[in-house]
Amino acid sequence: MGGLNRSAISLIFCCMKNSLLLSLLLFIALATIYAKPCTCDLGITPEMALKDSDMVFRGTVIACDTFFVRADGYARRSGVVYPMVRCKLQVDAWLKGQSWQRRITIVTGSGGGDCGYRFARGKAYVVYAMWTKIYVGGESAKRRFRYTSICARTTDKVEAEWKALGGH
Repeated sequence: MGGLNRSAISLIFCCMKNSLLLSLLLFIALATIYAKPCTCDLGITPEMALKDSDMVFRGTVIACDTFFVRADGYARRSGVVYPMVRCKLQVDAWLKGQSWQRRITIVTGSGGGDCGYRFARGKAYVVYAMWTKIYVGGESAKRRFRYTSICARTTDKVEAEWKALGGH
């Protein structure tokens, strides 16, 4: 190794390990700063959720599937897409919104930090939803969807929630 002795080589490898460790720690710190995990006010009352929602209904999930949406802003230009879940529900009763519809499609995130609500086929829910616009797949314009999340107070505790809302 030319003019390098054993202690010099050992020092170089030690510094390289420390720089790798420092780089990894810096990456984790920056990722934590820029990551946007789901955070919501879980103290929202049924009355507040009813007021803030475009529609509130009681229904049972018929089916769910996954589809992909494009991100807005810089992420959109870079081609970033996110998985979303689309669920079809049989509506049993309406408290607010489109009372004439008996089947409705609701969109939510797929979970893992995007606030998506985990619906189960055949299970009943009280759903609080609002209209939102998102890009889908390769489309250049936003489409309008009924959206809910864990932050919207959607719940599978149907009887207690419906009673708290004054529903019959």
